[in-house]
Amino acid sequence: MLYEAIREACEKYHHSYGNDYDTALSCYRDALEKRRNGPNPTIPSCEEAWILLSFTNGWNAHMQASFLDVQRALCKIETDLKELRGKTLLDVCLDEMVGDENIRDRIKYCFVTLEKCRGGHSVVGASKILHIINPDLFVMWDTAIIEKYGCGEFILYMDFLRKMQGLAKQAVAEVIDNENDHSCETAIASLAGCKHTLAKALDEYNYVNFTLPRRQRQET
Repeated sequence: MLYEAIREACEKYHHSYGNDYDTALSCYRDALEKRRNGPNPTIPSCEEAWILLSFTNGWNAHMQASFLDVQRALCKIETDLKELRGKTLLDVCLDEMVGDENIRDRIKYCFVTLEKCRGGHSVVGASKILHIINPDLFVMWDTAIIEKYGCGEFILYMDFLRKMQGLAKQAVAEVIDNENDHSCETAIASLAGCKHTLAKALDEYNYVNFTLPRRQRQET
């Protein structure tokens, strides 16, 4: 079943990989807190941009933008990111109106703005930056994952996010149905672990099942 496959993939992932993700997430949160308590609480800092870009390129996104390019992009989407805070992959309604726009259009604007930093085309980097900013909502992807869910072709990030939401709901429902002592909250925790989110658990499931096999084939 899906929930068992997610747990197995997460266990394999954490057995093989270090703590650079946790470090990036912690550093970003510290920088965000510093900014919110500083003189310019609504303007994303150079430090935030540097952390996000360093993490993204450290995870093979190969963004050509500088951290100043990323900072400028973050400034453009700050209002939208603020509106998306508190939204999670499991319960977000992508057609819900927030202000004068729906959530789907706000996410699309954030993604495209980061994707096209400095005139580039980094769909992988955009997903990684958004995930660190809001790890409860955004799921990272890479080329192998894009091709898997696009059936060998490109897939729009919003369509991918809808598919991830479907998998999230399926996995949580399976845990509740098959392990009767679980509420929705404890089912999520049983899938994601105490430190991570359901969106990150799905990333690890995708990585182990689609990205890692491709890398192993390329190395042989």
